[in-house]
Order: sequence, then C-alpha cells, then structure tokens
Amino acid sequence: MSQSSPPASRASTVQDRFTAARTSLTATQVAVGTALVAGLLFLLVFAGEPAVHESLHDARHAAGIICH
Repeated sequence: MSQSSPPASRASTVQDRFTAARTSLTATQVAVGTALVAGLLFLLVFAGEPAVHESLHDARHAAGIICH
C-alpha cells in the first residue's frame, strides 16, 4: 500500500485525495486540467445564449441523458 492512500479502517477524505493528487500528478497534467476547467467555465458563462443552450440541451437528450 502506498503512503498516499488512507488506512483501510478509515474512509477516504477530500484532503486525502488532494494529497494523492499532489504526489502523483505532474505540472503538465495540472496545467492541462486547469485549462480544461477554465475553458468549460468560459463556455458556461459566455455560452448562455438561448440558441446555444437549446442545442446543448438537444445534444444531451440525443445522448440519452435525461436532464428534467
């Protein structure tokens, strides 16, 4: 068992996951993840136009995702 994983008798916490990520992710992986999250947030903020929202809504339904 590695040092970053919690003991079997204790549930994994968010702090444990941050510690594991800090020790296992490279700087490039963190940068790519941050860029992806920033891009998604940008889309959510600026793609609030009804036509964009409706097209994404239709795509979710086409994929079989029930959203309401």
